[in-house]
Amino acid sequence: MEMKHPTDESGSLMAWCVTAILLFSGPFLRAQQETRKQLAGLLPRIPPTEAEDTLAGFRLAKGFRLELTASEPHVVDPIAMAFDELGDLYVVEMRDYPFTSDQDNLTTSKLAGRQPPGRVRLLKDTDSDGRIDRSVVFLGGLRWPTAVACHGGGGFILAPPDILYARDDDGDGKADRKEVHYSGFGHRNVQALANGLRWGPDLKLYGNTSSNGAMVKSLLYGALPAISLSGRDFRFRPGSPIEAVPSGGGQYGVCFDNLGNRFTCSNSSHCKHVVVEESYFSRNPHLPATSTHRSIAADGAAAPVFRTSPAEPWRVVRTRWRASSSNASRYARTELVPIGYFTSATGILAYNGERYGKDFQGSLLVGDVGGNLVHRKILEPDGVSFRARRPGAAERAEFISSSDNWFRPAQLVEGPGGYIYILDMYRETIEHPHSIPESIKEHLDLMSGNERGRIYRLLPTKKPPPPRKPPGRVEPSRLASLLEADDSWTVETAARLIAEKRPPGAATQLRKLLRGSASPQARFRALWTLAAIDSLRAEDVREGLEDPHSSVRKTAVRLSEGYLQGEGALLENLLKAAGDAAPAVRLQAAFSLGAGPRDLIIPALRSIARRDCANSWIRSAILCSCRQASAGLFSTLCSDRQFLARPGAIELLQGLAELTGARDERASVIEVFLAIAGCREHSPEAGPRLFEALARGMRRSGSSLAELVSTEGRKLGSAADQLEGLFREEAEILSDRKQEAGRRSIAARLLGYSGGGTNLEILLAVLDPGTPPGVQLAAVQSIGMSKAPGAAQGLIERWSLLSPSIRTEALEMLFRREEKLGALLDALAAGDLAPAELDPARRKQLLDHPGEAIRKRSRKIFEQTARESRRAVFEKLRPSLDLDANPKLGREVFKKTCATCHRAEGEGHAVAPDIETVKGRDRESLLLHLVDPNREVAPSYIVYNAILKDGRILTGIIAGETATSLELVRAEGLRDTLLRSQIKELKSTGRSLMPEEIEKNLSLQDIANLLDFIRGLGRKAERP
Repeated sequence: MEMKHPTDESGSLMAWCVTAILLFSGPFLRAQQETRKQLAGLLPRIPPTEAEDTLAGFRLAKGFRLELTASEPHVVDPIAMAFDELGDLYVVEMRDYPFTSDQDNLTTSKLAGRQPPGRVRLLKDTDSDGRIDRSVVFLGGLRWPTAVACHGGGGFILAPPDILYARDDDGDGKADRKEVHYSGFGHRNVQALANGLRWGPDLKLYGNTSSNGAMVKSLLYGALPAISLSGRDFRFRPGSPIEAVPSGGGQYGVCFDNLGNRFTCSNSSHCKHVVVEESYFSRNPHLPATSTHRSIAADGAAAPVFRTSPAEPWRVVRTRWRASSSNASRYARTELVPIGYFTSATGILAYNGERYGKDFQGSLLVGDVGGNLVHRKILEPDGVSFRARRPGAAERAEFISSSDNWFRPAQLVEGPGGYIYILDMYRETIEHPHSIPESIKEHLDLMSGNERGRIYRLLPTKKPPPPRKPPGRVEPSRLASLLEADDSWTVETAARLIAEKRPPGAATQLRKLLRGSASPQARFRALWTLAAIDSLRAEDVREGLEDPHSSVRKTAVRLSEGYLQGEGALLENLLKAAGDAAPAVRLQAAFSLGAGPRDLIIPALRSIARRDCANSWIRSAILCSCRQASAGLFSTLCSDRQFLARPGAIELLQGLAELTGARDERASVIEVFLAIAGCREHSPEAGPRLFEALARGMRRSGSSLAELVSTEGRKLGSAADQLEGLFREEAEILSDRKQEAGRRSIAARLLGYSGGGTNLEILLAVLDPGTPPGVQLAAVQSIGMSKAPGAAQGLIERWSLLSPSIRTEALEMLFRREEKLGALLDALAAGDLAPAELDPARRKQLLDHPGEAIRKRSRKIFEQTARESRRAVFEKLRPSLDLDANPKLGREVFKKTCATCHRAEGEGHAVAPDIETVKGRDRESLLLHLVDPNREVAPSYIVYNAILKDGRILTGIIAGETATSLELVRAEGLRDTLLRSQIKELKSTGRSLMPEEIEKNLSLQDIANLLDFIRGLGRKAERP
């Protein structure tokens, strides 16, 4: 059936009519005035569609149809599944969604007692008619199970906190054996549970940790310590301990394409590509690298979607206040309906088979459980990564959509024959309970549908070919030939069975494929499978390095790392790969070169740098691999005038200089120092930025430029005098108001490393309203680094001149060192600074400070009065919901109050959750979150305190982690990247960045205006 815009279908027109009736019929009072009975009338329940009638409600792209494979009672609440080698299905049923009886959980509820436990079912189609006719509970009694993967005649099951293995030994379809292999996954939030368990090309199982975090122990593999997976994902080879891998930012869904690229999705970011492997960063402990994945959607992370189902009544009520306000006429029709964008992306699948034709290869499919649809993207190469775009014929329609609000496509799986299966959790409501106002929730049953579920198979309208024999019924000696199959399920299953069974002659057959197969996928799989069965040889890798397909060459480059030394070494071949035509191969070569001998790899890294310095991913790889050779690489590149003129060259040199400074190997630091001094002759603008980067790295190691000049002056010669001259020049540039703001900011940052209090007064002098904010910010940060006695006092004396954003950073600098806090407390005690100048979060930080003296002084300064109940404050502010509001004025309130952490309409900083995702909430819900910001804090937005070994205390949200570093982000979008070796202690505050009592600075009218501004985000009319 051809895809059309929703409004072109009569069913969709009816949906819009129902929505309009809900919005405009009856006495539309504001929700806070509605009685429970009136609200009940606006929230009719949606009845389910029986399984045999459900196909009629679907709209599919031309050339496709759906077939109902299974439904209740054979399956209920399916959210994940895996086919075994015989083609039978193991299906995860999360029957216990969404509540739990656990304490300290976001969805703790007495209602949990009415929910049956989760389980895994074994489904069979015994007569091969495409419909399930036998269903057995394989394993029950599970809490919130999320994933299953077949192995060794049984399966691994992920049910946080555990990954367990279960197997049926007597053939009755029920598990006889059950053992926990790994334990420690978080389970505080039902929508942030670990999930996945997808086979990677290396024949390891991969999963998303998601944002609940984890501290996981491998229980059956010796006395191993638990590993932290917070901010990272995981993998394991059956029979081996669990490993951390770079986070893909996934919430629910992970997949690989047929050439090993990993993709994930999260609620409001529907397709991401994991670009780099985190394990490489661990080889260079001085490198603070955090970025491992990127959003690849051409139309944005939270892209528009075009559903054919009506908005659920509760969603309509939640946004109806917008329509009932005095300003309703300025909203477009679509903005009166709380739908239209990705808010619940789940279950991503990369498809490269041939079952649906050549045009369908290279597709990414992802479900949106809130939108009752399946979305399709086409993958296109984009440098070392991809870009994902809508198919040209589907610009305003979805690949699959249903008019049935109960359709909840939670997962997509490729199965036997290359057919795609869609797991439909099929339930009336799917939403985190905390995201629905209590007054609405009273009229819903969030467990409605726990006894239902559907599984569909996607078919082409053309007659499909006859099914092939599943790998489990093929002779082990013929499994290798299945790697040339035209569907990924057969290829993956055959490779898994070869790794499990290790049939005689398998290595020989795999080598024949590597050298003679016409299929790039088969050659790619042959390399990985040879490695998995411990049969890979140097000549196999050499063959792969010469392969015509870039993905095979990239894999061979990665596998060459174990063959770079000794007889038959592949180093020469790897050096050749540094000049490969494909960017992804050069990226892998830049990482893999780090495993080679230092003196031989530098020319290759230099070659890659000259070609690819504009690519941030390849810059990171070069920094990772250069290790102790950073100074030599720096000095060579820094003297190359042509290189210095290339985009990204200075950024790479800054990274090399900082890395050298952090290592604090004196001869290398001197080499870089002299190289910077020398390059100033032909690139004077580079000098300040490179000296600042070197100083930044030295500071991390406890050293400084001043100390270097003092102790190594003779070796530095005239270059030391040049540095002193540079500091004088930079001081003049900073003081010159005619200079461009960016150049003055560079000067301010460098002066922070000048030592002592030499330039303190110059830095303090630019803290006035006439100086651009960026320059002031850089000056405050440099003052914060100063150990001069007057630094903290100078900031406090200029407090009245500082804007709110600069005050935020000034406080951050004062709070980082205990000696600076003393000056702040002196000012508070003397009345020079009012306690109200500190927000509640900062006051609490003082009252809970690790230093006893600070805590005692703070308690004397701040009167300890019982905090007014947040709920009481909410009731006090409830009248704001009755006021006529002006969103224009609300925008100004937003800029003043919220923009330090939130971004909307081009204003502010994207630190806290995307405010676009809450614009559809009702005013009551928004007010409750404004008054009580810690009522519901997603784990990924909890604030942490990092106590450093040098005495500083940094605060922020953990934005990213690797094996060697983490990154904190705080208000204004400012970031601090910390090496783990710098951190003495890392503590969660359990709170968000948004302070409580923010309402104390707002009037009732301000609050009304702000709420209407947030609810109206995205409209085009009457923008200021």
